[in-house]
Amino acid sequence: MNAQANNQRSIWKWVVGIAAIAAVVAALILGRQAPADSATATEVTTDQATAVVFKDDLDKTISSNGNLIPAIEANLMFAVNGQVEDILVAAGDEVEEGDTLLVLDTAALERAVEDAEATVTIRQTEVDALSSDELRDAEQRVADAEEALDEAEDDTEIAAAETELEAAQADLDALQTDQLTTNLTIAEAQLAQAENQLEAAEANLAAATLTAPFDGIVSQINVAEGDMTNGIALTMFDPDSLVVTLEIDEIDLLELAAGTEADLTVDALPGVNLDGSVSDIAVMPTNDMSDRVTYAVEVDLAEHDEELRYGMSTRVRLTTAERSDVLLVPNEAITVNNDDGTYFVTVVEGDANIRAEVEIGIRDRTYTEIESGLSSGDEVLVRVTTVRDDSDSAAPPSPFGN
Repeated sequence: MNAQANNQRSIWKWVVGIAAIAAVVAALILGRQAPADSATATEVTTDQATAVVFKDDLDKTISSNGNLIPAIEANLMFAVNGQVEDILVAAGDEVEEGDTLLVLDTAALERAVEDAEATVTIRQTEVDALSSDELRDAEQRVADAEEALDEAEDDTEIAAAETELEAAQADLDALQTDQLTTNLTIAEAQLAQAENQLEAAEANLAAATLTAPFDGIVSQINVAEGDMTNGIALTMFDPDSLVVTLEIDEIDLLELAAGTEADLTVDALPGVNLDGSVSDIAVMPTNDMSDRVTYAVEVDLAEHDEELRYGMSTRVRLTTAERSDVLLVPNEAITVNNDDGTYFVTVVEGDANIRAEVEIGIRDRTYTEIESGLSSGDEVLVRVTTVRDDSDSAAPPSPFGN
């Protein structure tokens, strides 16, 4: 901001401040003059000040509060039942992907694997006994004859291959009785079943050990040594994935998009300012049954300060529009015509007050951008409204009048 703009803003603040004080004093005098039985009456006083139109930069922002939460978090539980034997970590420990965290008593699971291995050995022996060398040779002879027939190129070779195939098939048929085929089929099915049971037993044994699915911090352990498994045993999160989830009003939501820039401050870390951006906007509202409809908006941090902690309160300012070197007036200088949506200001020219239509752009809590209708240096009227009741509370002035 240049020196001239600073001077203009300072003059505006003094003028409005003096007008506001005068309004309060007037309200106090009126209050003292009111009858004793009118103590609950509300008094509204409006004064006018002036402000000079000036040029400066302006950002339109949406402010909201949220808490730091991890985008990557895991609630780990055992896939098998058992008794906790070893706890190898504590809450707050940093772990790497694949590190062992908790282990169950595996004695029974190891025995189940040994039993399954023994059963597979037995079933394999049964299949081997039914598949004799002579039978396997006969099957191979048929396969070779079929291949020779496929490769035969003239009538002589074809006839020879067909003769060999018929002989090989006859020998195989002689060796294969119906009973032998049935027994072999049953044995092979029993072997496949035993192999599946071994695979399941090995998986159960592996599931008795909880390992870290990613690099992170152990946040909570819900079991003690000797406990039987029941629900979530351990929780961990990735501290480098901390994000802020905000509840944004439906009116402001349409101004946001993925990538919208964000400035963040953390209550617990004064002086720490962080950059971020909108990474996700919910499709469905979070409280569609209430009068105020809001949507969850997730903001990613561009960098992660080591002092940041899960759950810290965070203030976020989302910049939805930026303007450079534009005409600005205080919001209280703008009057809106609700019938047609046009905007007006009152320009002071000497002793005359002239109503002028303006086109406005973006605004923040203090200033409004003027796109047309005014020039830098113009002087405009500004309303200062004071609302007073028996509790001595004052309502803030409305950004736009009616």
